[in-house]
Amino acid sequence: IKEPEKSKRNHALEQWDSTTAKLAGAANLPFLLLQLPQIVLNARNLLGGNNAALLAVPWLGMLTGLLGNLSLASYFIKKKETEAVVVQTLGVVFTYVVMLQLAIGEAMPFPHFIATSLVVASGMALNFSKYFDLINPKIWQLWEDFITVVGLSVLPQVMWSTFVPYVPNTVLPGFISFAASLISVIMVR
Repeated sequence: IKEPEKSKRNHALEQWDSTTAKLAGAANLPFLLLQLPQIVLNARNLLGGNNAALLAVPWLGMLTGLLGNLSLASYFIKKKETEAVVVQTLGVVFTYVVMLQLAIGEAMPFPHFIATSLVVASGMALNFSKYFDLINPKIWQLWEDFITVVGLSVLPQVMWSTFVPYVPNTVLPGFISFAASLISVIMVR
C-alpha cells in the first residue's frame, strides 16, 4: 500500500522540524563557549584590580547584542520555538553578566546599566509570561512595540558611535530612528 504524496510531504516536514529543533538545541553549547572566556577574563581583571582592562570591551556593542537576543527571544516565544528561545535566553543572560562586570569595573555608565537591567528584567518576565500564556495580549503587543522602537533606535546610534572620531558625537541618528520607528509602529496599529 502506497502512502499518499501529501502524507509523505508532511512526514518529511516533521522530520525536518525535528532536525532543526535538535540543531537549535545544540547551539546552546557554542553560545555558552562564546561568552565564557570573556566572563572569566573580566572576572580575573576585576579581582586583580585591573578595571582599566574592561574599557577594551565595548559596552554599546554588548548592549546591541543583548537587545538583539531579547528581541529574538520574544519573536521565538511568539512562534513557540522552545529550542531557539533557550538559545536566545542564554545569549541574554551571558551578555548581561558581561555588562554587569563592565558596570562593576566602571567601564559602563551606571545609569545606562540600571536602564538596561530594567529592560532585561521586564523583557524576560514578559517573555516567560507569554511562553506560559499568562499575559494579556494587549500587554504583549505593547512589549512588541516597545522592543521594536528600542531596537530600531539603538542600532543606528551604536553604528554611528563607532565612527565618532571621524563624525560629530551626536544622538541625532538615534533620535531620527526613534521618531521613524515610533511613527511606523503607530501607523501599523
